[in-house]
Amino acid sequence: MKQVFNCLYILLCASPLLLSCGKTKEIKWSEEGKIYMTQAQDSRSNLTAVIADAEQTFSFGASYGGLEYPSQDITVNFELATDLVDDYNAANGTSYQIMPTDKYTISGLTTVIPAGRTTSEGLTVSIKTKDLEKDAEYLFPIVLKSVSSGNINPDLSTAWFRVKIVRKETDVTDTGTLTVSKDNDGGPNAGEGSSKLIDNNLNSKFLVFNFPSGLWMQLQLSAPQVIEQYKLTSGNDAPERDPKNWKFFGSTNGTDWTLLDEKTDQSFSGRNQTINYEFDNDTPYSYYRWQVDEINGADLFQISEWRIVTFK
Repeated sequence: MKQVFNCLYILLCASPLLLSCGKTKEIKWSEEGKIYMTQAQDSRSNLTAVIADAEQTFSFGASYGGLEYPSQDITVNFELATDLVDDYNAANGTSYQIMPTDKYTISGLTTVIPAGRTTSEGLTVSIKTKDLEKDAEYLFPIVLKSVSSGNINPDLSTAWFRVKIVRKETDVTDTGTLTVSKDNDGGPNAGEGSSKLIDNNLNSKFLVFNFPSGLWMQLQLSAPQVIEQYKLTSGNDAPERDPKNWKFFGSTNGTDWTLLDEKTDQSFSGRNQTINYEFDNDTPYSYYRWQVDEINGADLFQISEWRIVTFK
C-alpha cells in the first residue's frame, strides 16, 4: 500500500468528528489501476525547441493511477497519430504542421511500468532543429493505445505535444565601442548625444541637427561576431526625423566594407516602435556600420535605439 494510505488512515483516526476508528476500511478510488499519460495535461505538452546544431529532445511515458502499486510489470504501447493533426486544427482553429519525418527520431513506442512503481521508463522524441524555420509550429499527437493489464484512462490517453521552433538571439551591442560620423551638438554624453543610441533605454534618443546624407554609426566589437539582425527603435516624436533609406555594412578591419543589407522607403507606424531587420550573413566581422542616406523630410535625424544581434 502506498504511503498516502497510511497518512489518510492516521488523519481519519485523529479526527474528533469520527465516532470510532476501531476498524480499518480499505480506501477505494475510481481511478485505481488506470493507466494514463501525465503529458496529456495541456500545460505539460507546450514545448519550445531552439534552432541549434544539437538535437532538441522531449520525453513521454505512462503512469499508474490509484493508491496501490502494480503487482506485475505492465507493458504500454503508444502510437504517433499524425492523422489527428488536421482534426485538431479544425476543432481548435489552429494551423499546426506535421513535422517532416527526416527531422525527428523516436526512441520507441513501447515501454514498461515496472511492478512496484507508478511510472514507466521514458521514451524520447529528438528533433533536428537546425534547418527548421523560426516560429514554425508542429503537433505531435502521441496516443496511449494498449496496456498488458489494467485499463486506460480515456481522458488522459492522448498527449498533444505542441512544439514551437524558436531561435537563440544574443544581443552583442554592449560588447562594442560606438563611434559616429557626426554627433549631437552637445557631444556624445549630452541629453540626446550618441551614447543614448545604445543605452538600452527606449525613452532616450540620439538627435543630430543639420542631418548630413551618409551619416553613419559604427560599432567595433571586442571579438568578431556573425551578426544577422539589427534592431531600430523610432524616436518619441516627429516622424519626419525618422530614417528612410539606409545601408548596413560589415568589416574585418574598419576600412574595407561589405554591404550586408539595404533598405529604402522605410517608415515606423508608431513612436518608440522597435523593428527587427534580418539578413543573411555567415562571416564574423569586427566592425558593423549603419549608414543613413535619407530621412523622412526634416533637417533633424533621430533614433531611440540601435541594437545588433547574433543567432549563435
